[in-house]
Amino acid sequence: MPDYKDPSQQPANPLGAYAAQAKESLSQREKEAHALVKAANSMQKLVENMDGAGAADVSAEDIEVTLDYNRQLWALFYEKAEEQLEKAPDALSQNIISLGNFVFMRSRQISKETNRDAQKRLFSILVDINRQIATGLFSAR
Repeated sequence: MPDYKDPSQQPANPLGAYAAQAKESLSQREKEAHALVKAANSMQKLVENMDGAGAADVSAEDIEVTLDYNRQLWALFYEKAEEQLEKAPDALSQNIISLGNFVFMRSRQISKETNRDAQKRLFSILVDINRQIATGLFSAR
């Protein structure tokens, strides 16, 4: 057992150690919900920065990085749903695949759109979807 009076035996970052332990104890659904919330928050922050003085600071690269994170997340959900459909077709998996297709299509639209107001509207739909799904995952504990 570590001697916590000895500084060399103490965690370097107690808050980080606590966060790591908390993350390990999360269910798969909670991890997925947290990832969706993280993506939604990133997209929302980007949208907020498209207004006012910070608008010039939002680059096409910022948009692509944010969209890419969300696409990768949805690709995981999509693949999982496809695997589930192969085992036993169900409505939930079919809905996730449909939502995934919508997210991918909407992401392409955002990438091609040059009008910031239109981009913000398109992003807001993705933010809403992520938050709605996360809410459902959190409530399904």
